Amino acid sequence: MKQRCTWLSTLILILGFSGVHLSHADELSQLKGRVTELEERLDSEMQYVRERQDADDRRMEQIFSITIYVALTYQNFENENAFFKATDLELLSELHLNDQIGAYFEIEFEGGEAEVEQGYLEYIINEKLITRYGVILIPFGRYNLEHFSFKRDLVDTPIAMRHIVPSSWSEAGAGFIGNVYLGGGQESWFEDLALDYQFFIINGLRDEGDPPAGEEREGFTAITSRQATGEIGSDNNNNKGLVGRVGMALPGGRELGISGYIGKYDDGGRNQVVGYDIDWLLSEGPFELIGEYVHFDLKGATTSIPSDLRGAYVQGNFHFWFDALNQTILGKRYETPTFTAMLRYGHAKITVAPTNNEETRWTVGLNYRPDERFVAKLAYQWNNTENTAIAHGNNDGLLFSITSTF
Repeated sequence: MKQRCTWLSTLILILGFSGVHLSHADELSQLKGRVTELEERLDSEMQYVRERQDADDRRMEQIFSITIYVALTYQNFENENAFFKATDLELLSELHLNDQIGAYFEIEFEGGEAEVEQGYLEYIINEKLITRYGVILIPFGRYNLEHFSFKRDLVDTPIAMRHIVPSSWSEAGAGFIGNVYLGGGQESWFEDLALDYQFFIINGLRDEGDPPAGEEREGFTAITSRQATGEIGSDNNNNKGLVGRVGMALPGGRELGISGYIGKYDDGGRNQVVGYDIDWLLSEGPFELIGEYVHFDLKGATTSIPSDLRGAYVQGNFHFWFDALNQTILGKRYETPTFTAMLRYGHAKITVAPTNNEETRWTVGLNYRPDERFVAKLAYQWNNTENTAIAHGNNDGLLFSITSTF
């Protein structure tokens, strides 16, 4: 009997210890499972946070973006002092409050002063109709709309696009822009035609008459229209200018733009100035042919005001690259480095009765772009003038520039 009790006690103890061991194993297994569950939940929550952060970053990029570009130019012309010039230091920003309301600003720093070159608000009804108001970059010719140095292939501005069209031409005004695609699936000459347009009412070109001795003329002169651009905060008469451009794009790299301007320029609002501009772009593989023709006609011109301003430029571009340079400093680490060779003919003519001031310019150039954010340009100009010099007269010269944007 005593032996049976001993075996029974031993069995109970063994079962008890086994139960404790099994209980601890189950608890440990449950804890491991809980830890795994918490780790998975933490990973999920961290992934959610990362996705939200990425979404917020993308949203911020959609809401606000900022670009800075700088350009340094060196020029050395005959009979002129050679010099460096920080031609451009500009801040560009875009703001989109939502899908319908946005803003754009371009501030230029030059000569120690800041100037608003563009600053406008937009209300987007749809892509075919967008209202825009503020300080507007005037849609008169392609070059004025794309005058930024990091977009240009040559160092200098064509003489006609600087002294006939007063690039960069911006004024206060309001209007609308839009894009229309005419392709409807039917075979016709306009099957794939796309149109973009801009129309604005602005203060307009002005001429405030002959100034007192020693003061600069605010208006048209015998060599330029650059002082004739309208004021941002006032107008010299009660008349407003109307300006617009329609651009047409076809497959195969063919583009054509037609611009027009009309308004009264004198203080009394009696004399009219009418202008038109035709620009084009043709591309075939690495070749491009671009150009522009502009003409302004001023009614009521006097001996100090030109009656006629006209000019044009034609430019050929050839983009190329040598694969042998891919492993050199010029091509290494860049996806699409490019050289571009350019040849441009330019001409400007300003008529102030009874004489014509004319200037002709040939320019040859080469540039290097490791990518679209940086370009180094080299060019040489040959100039020829009749009567009063418009820009460089009969002086030829070398130009070099470096432009970067980020």
